[in-house]
Amino acid sequence: MLITICALVIAISLLSVEEFVVKKHIGRIQLRIHVNGTRGKSSVTEYIAAGLRTQKKVLAKITGIKPTIIYPDGKHEIIKRNGRARVQEQFNIANLASKLFVNSLVLECMSILPELQKLESRLLSPHIYIITNIRDDHSEEMGATLLEQAEAICSAIPSNCIVLTSEEHFYPLINKYALKKNSEVIMINSLNEKYSSIVPEGTFSINIALALETCRLAGVTEDSAINNILEVIKNKPNPLIEFSTNKKKIRFVDGFAVNDVPSAEDFIKYWKNKFVDIEEVYIILNTRNDRPIRSLQFARWIGSLKSISKVIITGTHIPRTRKEIVKSGFDKNKIYSWKNSQVNSSLNSLNEIVGKNALVFGLGNIAGDGFVILESLYKSKG
Repeated sequence: MLITICALVIAISLLSVEEFVVKKHIGRIQLRIHVNGTRGKSSVTEYIAAGLRTQKKVLAKITGIKPTIIYPDGKHEIIKRNGRARVQEQFNIANLASKLFVNSLVLECMSILPELQKLESRLLSPHIYIITNIRDDHSEEMGATLLEQAEAICSAIPSNCIVLTSEEHFYPLINKYALKKNSEVIMINSLNEKYSSIVPEGTFSINIALALETCRLAGVTEDSAINNILEVIKNKPNPLIEFSTNKKKIRFVDGFAVNDVPSAEDFIKYWKNKFVDIEEVYIILNTRNDRPIRSLQFARWIGSLKSISKVIITGTHIPRTRKEIVKSGFDKNKIYSWKNSQVNSSLNSLNEIVGKNALVFGLGNIAGDGFVILESLYKSKG
């Protein structure tokens, strides 16, 4: 613990040396937007960039599943990292924005440690700070309790800005921190009915609502922004992949980026309601040994579910996760641990396990086996 603290202090000290240079570049950008929260940050960042692009020259950066720069012409470039992610990456993007003479910059928060979140926010000095929502995640770095994690996110609220959020439960806390920084909070509860009917299936409309309000505050009309946002959504891979093989019908829904239990519950409920003919429901839980708390939270939840036929565990935290699922009441004979060969041939592996009409959810983590499973299934789909 002492080594970690010392490393953090050294890192922050070195970053502070860069502050003067970073602020010089930042000051040239007329509109700066910082997107934080637990779920939906990448989507909101991309939607905002798409909406603003109709009237502004905007550079954006997504941190999420694959770190990506979105250029003013809409082109995407995946960032190739040497080693672990470092917050300096944000400062490099700010410098790039300055060199490209953009008038708008949208950055997804990449920091997890509370002190680095605050540093990132302070140096960016955003005009608009977005908190998508607050869910239980990153317990190892942000705090053991949900309240501690909420305070970590709220503590990064910058001074003299507008805070947009769709987080209802922690709204009082958000407002409390914002008032201390002389910032104003705007609550976004839902998407305007004018647009809700044209939102594609499986898309979280609240993320679009946050993006549209951001565009409106930036002087871009919602009617102008919505078409670009819908075009972005249309070009995204469909989370639903359907197969008809060996007299079986398998529907797989990609929820690997759904990293907390409450969101996973909502995700499963939404898709189950779409398919009333489903006979059996399965979960592929992809685990990470550097996210042990998340694995155990999912394990306890899955162990309590009565509607799940079988569970498949993948990733790097399998034995402990399996033990916890059994401990929580799930039949050990209905739990499968996939090896690399089974992950690499996911459709064949599923065919050996599932019934004739199956709904399969991928949950927990996208990294590692999550990517491999998706690649394998898309390849099988052709």
